[in-house]
Amino acid sequence: QGRHECMQNVALEKCEGPSYRGLSDQFAQIQVSPGPSAQSAPEPAARTMLVFACTYGELKVVDDEAIQVNNVVSSKIQQNGTFEQLNNHLRDGRFSSFLFIGHGGLKLNQQSTLGFLNGGKLELKEPEKLAECLASHKLELVFLSGCYTETLGKMVHDKGVPHVVCWSTRVLDEVARIFSVAFFESLSQGHRHADAFEHAKQAVGGPSQNMYEMFENSKTFRLASPPKVVSSFVLTDPADVDHSTPHGYDVRGKKLPAPAGVPILFERSVPLQEAREKQAAYDA
Repeated sequence: QGRHECMQNVALEKCEGPSYRGLSDQFAQIQVSPGPSAQSAPEPAARTMLVFACTYGELKVVDDEAIQVNNVVSSKIQQNGTFEQLNNHLRDGRFSSFLFIGHGGLKLNQQSTLGFLNGGKLELKEPEKLAECLASHKLELVFLSGCYTETLGKMVHDKGVPHVVCWSTRVLDEVARIFSVAFFESLSQGHRHADAFEHAKQAVGGPSQNMYEMFENSKTFRLASPPKVVSSFVLTDPADVDHSTPHGYDVRGKKLPAPAGVPILFERSVPLQEAREKQAAYDA
């Protein structure tokens, strides 16, 4: 499946095909953090990441993605939040990064935007207002883990967010999860955003058996469910599949990597001296 729904203005029309971009009800509007139950866990002094996990449609691994990212980067997880809740969360200034997990490419007045939920109903916001909201709270990173989010991502970047990760095409739900978790794992180890982006691409591009071993052997992750052991993925546009041969095989009958989507990174140039100082501070 993929993280995309086709819309004409506000009227939703489901797309056919595999799953392209849900958290269970038990995760609704909770803060997921290591330790005892949420009721007895002490409130951390600071948080670095706000995660909005929006489950509209039949998305299967949104819960795993949010939990695994939280195991790497301490996060506040909001399920099925509204645009007003997003603005309120960001206004308190505790967050330097924002991760959206859900459907992208939703059309509002012929413009692509994200799918929020309000009272169980789909809520869309003009991309210009959404970009202004994300850019006005001094975020260092915005990660849009949904299909067709490049236009919105560039708008957010142009308005001042220095690092934006998004998808220019449809993206397989499972791949979106693997990519974002690998990205934040690398980032948490002190790597630059560009290096974390390349690490995430490599995590997706290898055989899925290797990905399974990587997740199984990693002490960083605690999977809610293990990834499926299927064919390899390749980061190309799913729309470019050759339909002249049986899906997933070449003319000789050889199994082909599944086209999973094309990720995009927008970032500002960092002066060499500033980069050296940041690296030296991390090494120390």
